[in-house]
Amino acid sequence: MKGGNEVDCHVPAALDSHTPRVDFFIRDDHCFWYGKDVQKLGLDKRPAAANGISQIWEDKPQKTEDDTDQENVEEFACKQTLPVFACASKVPPFSEWKRCVELYEAAPTFQVFMSKDPKVKKGPALYFYHPNLEVCESVLRKLQEYGNFSIEMKSGKSPDVAELLILKAEACPKMIVKRVPQKCELYQAIFEKATELLNLAKDKQLVYKGEFPSQVCERLRLEVSKPTRHKWTQKERESVRTRQGELCECGATLEAGKFHLDHIVPLFDGGKDALDNLAGKCLSCHGENRKQNALGRYTEAASIRNCLGTY
Repeated sequence: MKGGNEVDCHVPAALDSHTPRVDFFIRDDHCFWYGKDVQKLGLDKRPAAANGISQIWEDKPQKTEDDTDQENVEEFACKQTLPVFACASKVPPFSEWKRCVELYEAAPTFQVFMSKDPKVKKGPALYFYHPNLEVCESVLRKLQEYGNFSIEMKSGKSPDVAELLILKAEACPKMIVKRVPQKCELYQAIFEKATELLNLAKDKQLVYKGEFPSQVCERLRLEVSKPTRHKWTQKERESVRTRQGELCECGATLEAGKFHLDHIVPLFDGGKDALDNLAGKCLSCHGENRKQNALGRYTEAASIRNCLGTY
Protein backbone atom coordinates (compact mmCIF):
# COMPACT_ATOMS: atom_id res chain seq x y z
CA MET A 1 0.00 0.00 0.00
CA LYS A 2 1.15 3.53 -0.73
CA GLY A 3 -0.05 6.36 1.45
CA GLY A 4 -2.67 4.12 3.01
CA ASN A 5 -5.06 4.22 0.07
CA GLU A 6 -3.06 3.52 -3.10
CA VAL A 7 -2.06 0.10 -4.27
CA ASP A 8 1.45 -0.32 -5.62
CA CYS A 9 1.35 -3.20 -8.08
CA HIS A 10 3.48 -4.88 -10.71
CA VAL A 11 2.30 -6.23 -14.06
CA PRO A 12 4.30 -9.18 -15.45
CA ALA A 13 5.70 -8.66 -18.93
CA ALA A 14 3.71 -11.55 -20.41
CA LEU A 15 0.24 -12.46 -19.21
CA ASP A 16 -1.54 -15.57 -20.43
CA SER A 17 -4.05 -18.15 -19.20
CA HIS A 18 -1.30 -19.95 -17.26
CA THR A 19 -0.17 -16.91 -15.27
CA PRO A 20 -0.61 -17.62 -11.52
CA ARG A 21 -3.19 -15.42 -9.84
CA VAL A 22 -5.10 -14.93 -6.62
CA ASP A 23 -8.74 -13.79 -6.71
CA PHE A 24 -10.19 -11.35 -4.21
CA PHE A 25 -13.09 -9.02 -3.56
CA ILE A 26 -13.47 -5.98 -1.32
CA ARG A 27 -16.37 -5.44 1.08
CA ASP A 28 -16.33 -2.28 3.19
CA ASP A 29 -12.80 -1.95 4.57
CA HIS A 30 -11.91 -5.64 4.23
CA CYS A 31 -10.28 -7.49 1.36
CA PHE A 32 -11.11 -11.19 1.09
CA TRP A 33 -8.65 -13.45 -0.73
CA TYR A 34 -9.47 -16.95 -1.89
CA GLY A 35 -8.14 -19.50 -4.30
CA LYS A 36 -8.17 -23.11 -5.40
CA ASP A 37 -5.47 -25.76 -5.69
CA VAL A 38 -4.12 -25.98 -9.23
CA GLN A 39 -4.70 -29.74 -9.18
CA LYS A 40 -8.41 -29.18 -8.57
CA LEU A 41 -8.95 -26.64 -11.34
CA GLY A 42 -9.32 -29.24 -14.10
CA LEU A 43 -10.71 -27.69 -17.26
CA ASP A 44 -12.56 -24.91 -15.43
CA LYS A 45 -10.53 -21.74 -15.98
CA ARG A 46 -13.03 -19.35 -14.40
CA PRO A 47 -11.98 -17.50 -11.22
CA ALA A 48 -13.32 -19.15 -8.10
CA ALA A 49 -15.41 -16.08 -7.26
CA ALA A 50 -17.05 -15.93 -10.69
CA ASN A 51 -17.75 -19.65 -10.50
CA GLY A 52 -19.28 -19.39 -7.04
CA ILE A 53 -21.35 -16.27 -7.71
CA SER A 54 -22.68 -17.57 -11.03
CA GLN A 55 -23.97 -20.70 -9.29
CA ILE A 56 -25.54 -18.68 -6.49
CA TRP A 57 -27.76 -16.56 -8.73
CA GLU A 58 -28.96 -19.41 -10.96
CA ASP A 59 -32.62 -20.34 -10.72
CA LYS A 60 -32.67 -23.50 -8.64
CA PRO A 61 -35.37 -25.46 -6.84
CA GLN A 62 -35.73 -24.50 -3.20
CA LYS A 63 -33.72 -26.72 -0.89
CA THR A 64 -34.80 -28.13 2.43
CA GLU A 65 -32.91 -27.69 5.67
CA ASP A 66 -31.45 -31.18 5.39
CA ASP A 67 -30.02 -30.64 1.91
CA THR A 68 -26.27 -30.31 1.67
CA ASP A 69 -24.57 -28.16 -0.91
CA GLN A 70 -22.39 -30.41 -3.06
CA GLU A 71 -21.55 -27.73 -5.62
CA ASN A 72 -17.94 -26.98 -6.47
CA VAL A 73 -17.76 -23.77 -4.48
CA GLU A 74 -16.06 -25.03 -1.31
CA GLU A 75 -13.02 -22.84 -1.89
CA PHE A 76 -15.34 -19.83 -2.03
CA ALA A 77 -17.46 -20.78 0.97
CA CYS A 78 -14.58 -21.75 3.25
CA LYS A 79 -13.60 -18.10 3.64
CA GLN A 80 -17.16 -17.27 4.74
CA THR A 81 -17.65 -15.06 1.69
CA LEU A 82 -20.35 -17.18 0.09
CA PRO A 83 -23.04 -16.22 2.66
CA VAL A 84 -22.53 -12.54 1.79
CA PHE A 85 -23.91 -13.22 -1.71
CA ALA A 86 -26.16 -16.19 -1.01
CA CYS A 87 -28.15 -14.41 1.69
CA ALA A 88 -28.43 -11.10 -0.12
CA SER A 89 -31.50 -12.11 -2.13
CA LYS A 90 -33.20 -13.94 0.76
CA VAL A 91 -33.27 -11.07 3.25
CA PRO A 92 -36.54 -9.11 3.00
CA PRO A 93 -36.41 -5.32 2.57
CA PHE A 94 -36.00 -3.21 5.70
CA SER A 95 -39.56 -1.92 5.30
CA GLU A 96 -40.79 -5.43 6.28
CA TRP A 97 -38.66 -5.66 9.43
CA LYS A 98 -40.16 -5.08 12.85
CA ARG A 99 -38.80 -3.14 15.78
CA CYS A 100 -37.20 -5.31 18.47
CA VAL A 101 -39.69 -4.01 21.03
CA GLU A 102 -42.37 -6.13 19.28
CA LEU A 103 -40.26 -9.17 20.09
CA TYR A 104 -40.10 -8.18 23.75
CA GLU A 105 -43.86 -7.71 23.89
CA ALA A 106 -44.49 -11.14 22.36
CA ALA A 107 -42.14 -12.95 24.77
CA PRO A 108 -42.02 -15.42 26.40
CA THR A 109 -44.58 -17.42 24.38
CA PHE A 110 -44.41 -15.47 21.08
CA GLN A 111 -48.00 -16.49 20.48
CA VAL A 112 -48.54 -13.63 18.04
CA PHE A 113 -45.96 -15.21 15.72
CA MET A 114 -47.16 -18.81 16.11
CA SER A 115 -48.53 -20.78 13.19
CA LYS A 116 -50.65 -23.90 12.92
CA ASP A 117 -48.61 -25.05 9.95
CA PRO A 118 -46.13 -27.76 11.10
CA LYS A 119 -43.75 -26.73 8.29
CA VAL A 120 -43.58 -23.14 9.48
CA LYS A 121 -40.01 -23.55 10.75
CA LYS A 122 -38.85 -24.16 7.19
CA GLY A 123 -40.58 -21.03 5.93
CA PRO A 124 -39.13 -17.51 5.68
CA ALA A 125 -37.67 -16.03 8.84
CA LEU A 126 -39.08 -12.97 10.61
CA TYR A 127 -36.69 -10.01 10.77
CA PHE A 128 -36.34 -7.47 13.55
CA TYR A 129 -33.77 -4.73 14.08
CA HIS A 130 -31.87 -3.07 16.91
CA PRO A 131 -28.69 -0.93 16.99
CA ASN A 132 -27.23 -2.81 19.98
CA LEU A 133 -27.73 -6.57 20.10
CA GLU A 134 -26.13 -6.89 23.52
CA VAL A 135 -28.98 -4.84 24.97
CA CYS A 136 -31.49 -6.91 23.04
CA GLU A 137 -29.94 -10.14 24.29
CA SER A 138 -29.97 -8.94 27.89
CA VAL A 139 -33.71 -8.22 27.77
CA LEU A 140 -34.54 -11.55 26.13
CA ARG A 141 -32.36 -13.53 28.56
CA LYS A 142 -34.43 -12.21 31.44
CA LEU A 143 -37.66 -13.16 29.66
CA GLN A 144 -36.20 -16.60 28.86
CA GLU A 145 -36.76 -17.63 32.47
CA TYR A 146 -40.53 -17.59 31.84
CA GLY A 147 -40.60 -19.32 28.46
CA ASN A 148 -39.11 -22.05 26.31
CA PHE A 149 -37.03 -20.52 23.54
CA SER A 150 -33.37 -20.41 22.52
CA ILE A 151 -31.11 -17.47 21.78
CA GLU A 152 -27.97 -17.56 19.65
CA MET A 153 -25.63 -14.67 18.88
CA LYS A 154 -23.68 -14.52 15.61
CA SER A 155 -20.62 -12.35 15.01
CA GLY A 156 -19.71 -10.75 11.70
CA LYS A 157 -16.34 -9.61 10.39
CA SER A 158 -15.32 -8.68 13.93
CA PRO A 159 -15.61 -11.46 16.56
CA ASP A 160 -16.19 -8.81 19.23
CA VAL A 161 -19.32 -7.36 17.62
CA ALA A 162 -22.52 -9.38 17.28
CA GLU A 163 -24.31 -8.88 13.97
CA LEU A 164 -27.25 -11.26 14.37
CA LEU A 165 -29.38 -12.61 17.18
CA ILE A 166 -31.28 -15.76 16.25
CA LEU A 167 -34.28 -16.71 18.35
CA LYS A 168 -36.12 -20.03 18.02
CA ALA A 169 -39.42 -20.79 19.72
CA GLU A 170 -41.94 -23.63 19.46
CA ALA A 171 -44.33 -23.41 16.47
CA CYS A 172 -42.75 -20.17 15.33
CA PRO A 173 -40.60 -19.35 12.30
CA LYS A 174 -36.99 -18.43 12.93
CA MET A 175 -36.78 -14.90 14.33
CA ILE A 176 -33.69 -12.88 13.44
CA VAL A 177 -32.64 -9.60 15.02
CA LYS A 178 -30.09 -7.74 12.91
CA ARG A 179 -27.76 -5.02 14.11
CA VAL A 180 -28.43 -1.81 12.22
CA PRO A 181 -27.05 1.74 12.36
CA GLN A 182 -28.77 4.30 14.60
CA LYS A 183 -29.98 6.23 11.54
CA CYS A 184 -31.36 3.21 9.68
CA GLU A 185 -34.73 4.91 9.04
CA LEU A 186 -32.88 7.84 7.44
CA TYR A 187 -30.88 5.52 5.15
CA GLN A 188 -34.08 3.76 4.13
CA ALA A 189 -35.63 7.14 3.24
CA ILE A 190 -32.51 8.05 1.23
CA PHE A 191 -32.77 4.83 -0.77
CA GLU A 192 -36.48 5.40 -1.42
CA LYS A 193 -35.87 8.98 -2.60
CA ALA A 194 -32.93 7.92 -4.78
CA THR A 195 -35.11 5.18 -6.32
CA GLU A 196 -37.69 7.82 -7.20
CA LEU A 197 -35.21 10.36 -8.62
CA LEU A 198 -33.22 7.78 -10.61
CA ASN A 199 -36.41 6.15 -11.89
CA LEU A 200 -35.38 2.72 -10.62
CA ALA A 201 -37.62 -0.31 -10.20
CA LYS A 202 -39.26 -0.07 -6.80
CA ASP A 203 -38.56 -3.01 -4.46
CA LYS A 204 -36.05 -4.40 -6.97
CA GLN A 205 -33.23 -1.87 -7.19
CA LEU A 206 -31.58 0.01 -4.37
CA VAL A 207 -33.62 -1.74 -1.66
CA TYR A 208 -32.41 -0.94 1.85
CA LYS A 209 -31.63 -3.99 4.00
CA GLY A 210 -30.00 -2.53 7.09
CA GLU A 211 -26.69 -1.47 5.51
CA PHE A 212 -24.27 0.79 7.34
CA PRO A 213 -23.10 4.22 6.03
CA SER A 214 -20.14 2.95 3.97
CA GLN A 215 -22.32 0.39 2.20
CA VAL A 216 -25.08 2.95 1.64
CA CYS A 217 -22.63 5.37 0.03
CA GLU A 218 -21.13 2.68 -2.20
CA ARG A 219 -24.51 1.45 -3.43
CA LEU A 220 -25.61 5.01 -4.17
CA ARG A 221 -22.34 5.66 -6.03
CA LEU A 222 -22.84 2.58 -8.19
CA GLU A 223 -26.41 3.51 -9.09
CA VAL A 224 -25.62 7.16 -9.83
CA SER A 225 -22.62 6.22 -11.99
CA LYS A 226 -24.66 3.86 -14.19
CA PRO A 227 -25.35 5.31 -17.63
CA THR A 228 -29.01 6.12 -18.18
CA ARG A 229 -30.48 4.93 -21.46
CA HIS A 230 -33.05 6.76 -23.49
CA LYS A 231 -36.28 4.91 -24.28
CA TRP A 232 -36.64 5.22 -28.04
CA THR A 233 -40.07 5.73 -29.58
CA GLN A 234 -41.31 3.69 -32.54
CA LYS A 235 -40.81 6.71 -34.79
CA GLU A 236 -37.18 7.07 -33.71
CA ARG A 237 -36.55 3.36 -34.22
CA GLU A 238 -37.99 3.52 -37.71
CA SER A 239 -35.78 6.51 -38.56
CA VAL A 240 -32.69 4.43 -37.75
CA ARG A 241 -33.96 1.52 -39.86
CA THR A 242 -34.74 3.82 -42.81
CA ARG A 243 -31.32 5.48 -42.56
CA GLN A 244 -29.70 2.07 -43.04
CA GLY A 245 -31.87 1.15 -46.00
CA GLU A 246 -33.68 -1.39 -43.82
CA LEU A 247 -30.58 -3.61 -43.83
CA CYS A 248 -28.32 -4.88 -41.05
CA GLU A 249 -24.55 -4.61 -41.44
CA CYS A 250 -24.50 -8.32 -42.27
CA GLY A 251 -26.97 -7.81 -45.14
CA ALA A 252 -30.02 -9.24 -43.36
CA THR A 253 -33.33 -7.41 -43.76
CA LEU A 254 -34.47 -5.46 -40.71
CA GLU A 255 -38.19 -6.08 -40.36
CA ALA A 256 -40.27 -3.40 -38.66
CA GLY A 257 -40.52 -4.07 -34.92
CA LYS A 258 -38.21 -7.08 -35.14
CA PHE A 259 -34.77 -5.53 -34.97
CA HIS A 260 -32.50 -4.28 -32.18
CA LEU A 261 -30.84 -0.93 -31.60
CA ASP A 262 -27.20 -0.84 -30.62
CA HIS A 263 -24.78 1.96 -29.80
CA ILE A 264 -22.08 2.39 -32.45
CA VAL A 265 -19.67 3.74 -29.84
CA PRO A 266 -20.49 1.88 -26.59
CA LEU A 267 -21.69 3.96 -23.66
CA PHE A 268 -18.95 2.54 -21.44
CA ASP A 269 -16.43 3.83 -23.98
CA GLY A 270 -17.77 7.39 -23.93
CA GLY A 271 -20.42 7.03 -26.64
CA LYS A 272 -23.52 9.23 -26.57
CA ASP A 273 -27.02 7.90 -26.06
CA ALA A 274 -28.24 9.71 -29.17
CA LEU A 275 -29.87 8.81 -32.49
CA ASP A 276 -26.71 9.51 -34.51
CA ASN A 277 -24.87 6.93 -32.38
CA LEU A 278 -27.43 4.17 -33.01
CA ALA A 279 -27.38 1.32 -35.50
CA GLY A 280 -30.12 -1.15 -36.26
CA LYS A 281 -29.03 -4.79 -36.03
CA CYS A 282 -30.52 -8.21 -36.47
CA LEU A 283 -30.78 -10.51 -33.47
CA SER A 284 -27.62 -12.43 -34.36
CA CYS A 285 -25.38 -9.37 -34.86
CA HIS A 286 -26.73 -7.65 -31.76
CA GLY A 287 -26.05 -10.72 -29.63
CA GLU A 288 -22.48 -10.96 -30.90
CA ASN A 289 -21.87 -7.26 -30.30
CA ARG A 290 -23.15 -7.53 -26.73
CA LYS A 291 -20.58 -10.24 -26.06
CA GLN A 292 -17.82 -7.99 -27.42
CA ASN A 293 -19.01 -5.05 -25.30
CA ALA A 294 -19.15 -7.23 -22.21
CA LEU A 295 -15.58 -8.29 -22.90
CA GLY A 296 -14.58 -4.66 -23.25
CA ARG A 297 -16.14 -3.74 -19.93
CA TYR A 298 -14.37 -6.68 -18.32
CA THR A 299 -10.94 -5.78 -19.72
CA GLU A 300 -10.24 -2.94 -17.30
CA ALA A 301 -11.43 -4.91 -14.27
CA ALA A 302 -9.43 -7.94 -15.39
CA SER A 303 -6.25 -5.91 -15.79
CA ILE A 304 -6.61 -4.53 -12.27
CA ARG A 305 -7.29 -8.02 -10.91
CA ASN A 306 -4.22 -9.40 -12.67
CA CYS A 307 -2.11 -6.53 -11.37
CA LEU A 308 -3.20 -7.01 -7.77
CA GLY A 309 -3.73 -10.74 -7.72
CA THR A 310 -0.71 -12.03 -9.68
CA TYR A 311 2.34 -13.10 -7.75
